[in-house]
Amino acid sequence: MGSVSKTCRGSYIAGCNREYRDECCESMEDHITSMLKKYRSLDKGVKTSIRKAYEIYIEHVKAALSINGRIVENSKLLIGCDPVELVIAFHDLGKCTEKNQESLREKCTAPYHEIISAASLYAFSIFIDKNFGLISALPHIMAILLHHHSMRSIKDILDTASKSKLYWDKDSENMAECAKISFKIDCPDLAQYIDNPMWISNISGYIRALPNVISKMELLRGGDRSKVRNELYYLVYRVAVMITGVISILDRYAASVNRSCGRISEDDLDRDVKEYLRRRGAFIEASRTLSVGDD
Repeated sequence: MGSVSKTCRGSYIAGCNREYRDECCESMEDHITSMLKKYRSLDKGVKTSIRKAYEIYIEHVKAALSINGRIVENSKLLIGCDPVELVIAFHDLGKCTEKNQESLREKCTAPYHEIISAASLYAFSIFIDKNFGLISALPHIMAILLHHHSMRSIKDILDTASKSKLYWDKDSENMAECAKISFKIDCPDLAQYIDNPMWISNISGYIRALPNVISKMELLRGGDRSKVRNELYYLVYRVAVMITGVISILDRYAASVNRSCGRISEDDLDRDVKEYLRRRGAFIEASRTLSVGDD
C-alpha cells in the first residue's frame, strides 16, 4: 500500500496527504511505477484505440507537411513507444525542481508543475528529433497540460500560468536525476537520450515558448487552409483528450493508494477504474459515428 514515512522512498516526492502529511507521502518512483502497472493491466482496447488515433494524427502530419514539399520520416517518438506511457514518464517532471520539492514537502502542492513538465517533453522532443519531434509530440504535450485541467482550454491554462510564479531551477541537475527515475517505460530507443542532460539545459526557454507553440497550432484551423491541415488541428486535441482521460484516472489511482498510508484500498479504486472504462467504451463507440474535422 502507501509509504508510511516522512521522507518517502527515494529522493523526490510526487505528493503527500495534507491531512496526514507527517506520515504519508508518495515518492516519484512509486507514483510512476503504480501508474504504469495499472495502465499495463487495463483492457487492450483502450491502448489500441489511443495508438490508432495517434497513428491517424501522424498520417495527417505527413500529408500536411508534404503539401509544402517536405519529406517526412517517422519521428523517433514513434519507435515502439506507447503514447500514454510516454506521457506518464513526463507528466510530473515539473515537480522535481528544488522549489517544487520544498513546496510539496511543506504544503503538498506543486502549482502549475504541468507547465514545466510539458516544456520538458517539448525540449526532449526537439533534442531527439530536430525536424519533426515537436509536431510528433504535440498531442502528448497537450495531454500533459490538460491532465489537471481537463475542463479548461489550454490557452486559459497558459495565460493563468504566465501570471503565476513558475518554480524553475537554474541548476537542472535534479531534473536530470528525476527524469531517469521517471523513465521506466519500455522504449529503449529513447532511453539513451534521457541520460544526456543537454536536453534539460534550456527548459526555461521552452516554458516561454509554449504559448507560441499553441498560437501556431491555432493557425492550422479555418481560413484558407486545406482540409488536411484543418483536420490536423482537431486530431491533436482528439489524441490529447484520449490520453488525458486515461492519465487523469491513473494519476488519481496511484496518488490515492500511495498517499493514503493504507486508508484507501486498491479494491475501492478498482471500482473507479472499471466505471471509467465502461464510460470510455461508450464514448469510443459513439465517436466512431463522427468524422473528425467536418464542418
